[in-house]
Amino acid sequence: MRFFLLPVTLALASGNAAPTCFPESVRAAPMMQQVYCRDLEAVGEGPLHGDRSYRLLYSPGFDRVVVAAIEWTGDKAVARGRVLTDRGMRTPGHLRTTSATATKDQWRFLMQRLENAGYGQVPQPPAYDDSGFWFLEGREQGKYHFFEFGSVDETTSPQVDKAFHYLAELAGLRPEELAPRHYGR
Repeated sequence: MRFFLLPVTLALASGNAAPTCFPESVRAAPMMQQVYCRDLEAVGEGPLHGDRSYRLLYSPGFDRVVVAAIEWTGDKAVARGRVLTDRGMRTPGHLRTTSATATKDQWRFLMQRLENAGYGQVPQPPAYDDSGFWFLEGREQGKYHFFEFGSVDETTSPQVDKAFHYLAELAGLRPEELAPRHYGR
């Protein structure tokens, strides 16, 4: 499985922009906005808040959505997880939520993993397989970043895989919840 990033062009929103799950000052391409915002809404998530926060969304097809997020507030970091399973085309599915406090050392380790993964750097062209979409969104010191990943695995993208799995672990999610399901194989 290959790993590449798909750059998502963000533009300043006009005064007449439709409501979005992105910050008011930015707008993603309509298809990206539809997929990402639909899946965030399905698990009860809204726009990313806080000055130091990160969120992973994994959407492997139509049957589930996985979200792991962390936000630094005051003197602590709070991680949360949400997994929507058994979701059909017209059924809401079952939502499992988790929450945990992360230590300063865990926060620093996550920041190191994100840096090692190239967070905030110029993305490469996309490559997709049938394992779904991975999105990473973050806010740090007034800067907002959003990336779409075509596929992620421990062989071709080990640093991204480690960062994603560590964030999911901090949020109390199980490793198998991030395992891709290959349809039609």
